[in-house]
Amino acid sequence: MTAISLIAFALAIVICTASLAALVGHVLRPRPADRLLLWFGYVSAIYGVRMFFKEPVAAALRIPPTTALWIANGLNYFILIPSLLFIEELYGLGWHRTLRRVTLAMSVFAVGAVIVDVAAGSPSRVPDPSSLLLAVVVSIVVIGAVTGYRPPPFAEWRLLLAGIGTFAVFVINDHLVAARMVPWRISWEPVGFVIQLACFGYIALARVFAQSRQLAAVDQEMRSAREIQMSILPRDLPSLGRVRVAARYEPLAAVAGDFYDVVALERGAVALLVADVSGHGVPAALIASMVKVAFIAGLRESTDPAGVLQRMNATLCGTFERSYVTAACAVVEPETETVRYALAGHPAPLIVSPSGLDVRQLDERGYVLGMFPSAAYATADVTMPAGSRLIAYTDGVTETPDHGDDLFGLERLMAFARAEHHRQAAPFADALLGELRRFSRGAPVPHDDVTILVVDVQLTQQPAPV
Repeated sequence: MTAISLIAFALAIVICTASLAALVGHVLRPRPADRLLLWFGYVSAIYGVRMFFKEPVAAALRIPPTTALWIANGLNYFILIPSLLFIEELYGLGWHRTLRRVTLAMSVFAVGAVIVDVAAGSPSRVPDPSSLLLAVVVSIVVIGAVTGYRPPPFAEWRLLLAGIGTFAVFVINDHLVAARMVPWRISWEPVGFVIQLACFGYIALARVFAQSRQLAAVDQEMRSAREIQMSILPRDLPSLGRVRVAARYEPLAAVAGDFYDVVALERGAVALLVADVSGHGVPAALIASMVKVAFIAGLRESTDPAGVLQRMNATLCGTFERSYVTAACAVVEPETETVRYALAGHPAPLIVSPSGLDVRQLDERGYVLGMFPSAAYATADVTMPAGSRLIAYTDGVTETPDHGDDLFGLERLMAFARAEHHRQAAPFADALLGELRRFSRGAPVPHDDVTILVVDVQLTQQPAPV
């Protein structure tokens, strides 16, 4: 193998290695915002493999000349397609989507060229389209600039033009050498491609690192937002006298729109709220923090559940446009063995009898919060004797899907409440979460935020569990 063959072989290895690294990097990237690494990898792969089938490497590797020519020419037809897609990722679709149309036309040309060569029995029947394509792309850029097309701004446009221009000069030199239109006989197209490859690679890597920094910043902000949201949830649930409370909260994302609160009142009573903001993520979490403030403010003025919802609705109406809040507000009074409750478009809480045989819905209805300023709410009283259990929850419980999109549903929830009534509040809440996980096993993605609030009125006063 001559020195020139060794240099060409080394360049081919370097280019193929860069291609493999780029393709693996694209696959392993979390949430890629662009496909620059992908197109960079394809361009490098096609060109690097083609170098093994071109002189002088093909001869050094003892590849039959006819086979080498067929493969090299076939790859040559397709190499411009990922190059155009890389440019499109930066420049945009172009004036009247002309760049995308050129890419599609180039794809059709490549397939057609292979078919023509095979039909003619000659691997070089169709001429190299690179010179014509270069003129077309330059024309698109010039016409776009004249007619007012503004590509997406990107800081690396000078580097992109430098890489393409340098490679174009080397390609033109090779064409002139092949046509014997210049006195020298030096062909250095691979060197030009390596320069262009370095420019493309720098742009792709710069974008990858920039996106990684942005994702890291977003992740940090989401962690901070989650910490803030968790801080508005009660850290210590009251367990007063014969009342025991347990809560479980599993957000769909880092932050969510579910909210619950439990407040100790006089004479061993407990006020509770379970709310669900429409939507998910940061917007819902921000509204959930407003729900917290509105609930505490409403509870200071009245311990009547309907009155609390009425004041919350007055506070929330007009503060957001497209969202709304469902809520269940209840006051458990162990002394009178009653629970007073009011609902605002929320799934009906359940009352489980001491025997566990009777499970009833608390189905007093009311409008959702934040949409109707004149909405009225009503408080209903239900007997809750010692040994009973109150279960409040968000619709993420009953709407949990399995792999076949069958929902967990109210009937399964009521059956579970009967079967597991012997458990204390905290173990019961854990068991219900476990049941939801088993039911949804095999489902493609989590469906919704899940919040469960369990309130037990015990037969006799017992020490709070540690």
